[in-house]
Amino acid sequence: MKSTYKNNQQQAGGMSLIELMIAMGLGLILIAASIKIFISSKQSYLMVEELNEIQENGQFAALFLSKAIQMAGYSDPDDGALPHLFLAEGECVSTDSFCTSNGAGNGSDKISIQLNPAFDEDCTGTTVPSDVVLSNVYYIETINGVSGLYCRGYAPDSDSWYSEETLLVNGIDRLQFQFGTLDSGECQFFTADEVDDWATVNSVRFALLSAAIENQTISEKERNYALLDAETVTYDDSKIRHIYSATVYVNNSFL
Repeated sequence: MKSTYKNNQQQAGGMSLIELMIAMGLGLILIAASIKIFISSKQSYLMVEELNEIQENGQFAALFLSKAIQMAGYSDPDDGALPHLFLAEGECVSTDSFCTSNGAGNGSDKISIQLNPAFDEDCTGTTVPSDVVLSNVYYIETINGVSGLYCRGYAPDSDSWYSEETLLVNGIDRLQFQFGTLDSGECQFFTADEVDDWATVNSVRFALLSAAIENQTISEKERNYALLDAETVTYDDSKIRHIYSATVYVNNSFL
């Protein structure tokens, strides 16, 4: 009896090598699972952050353009109507940096909106003389690998710029416009180089491509995006992108 008790005591006194290896293996599995959960949570967090950034930038750019287009042709009623809503072919040529133009292929378009601003400021906030015709030019520019929506105020009467180019919204990769005209009571949309008579334009349709600033979230593969009637644009990076579009009626159209 004495010997039996002693053997039982010895058997209960520690872990065998096999038990120790099993415990270590389970510990490593738990650590690996914890690391995987942490990495997955971080990736999910980054993706949510980028989606919020894309949504905020895209919606803000769309709102900015919509408000600007609605005001095309605005002037003080006492001064009479402006001769043109947009500075376009006929008053300038498409190669001019201040002219409404259609980008080649899948290149971004440009729009030049004419008005007599109520608060004597251009789209950058730069003060302009009272009772002048102003053209606010909106376009896409890429600086240091990051594209954005830019604006600059132009003076058609003096053929000069009121302001330097100013970034309005970062992370906008592409921008396309179509111009609506009435034909036999039906509205049809054309690109800038297809419009025959700018006095008949009463609405503008646009689409923009909002992108994440950083190149880090999703796996790299080719992704295609089609904006209005422009050629499909392809990206093979790891940025999230989303298309935003709107059709805006011009409040001061001649129709």
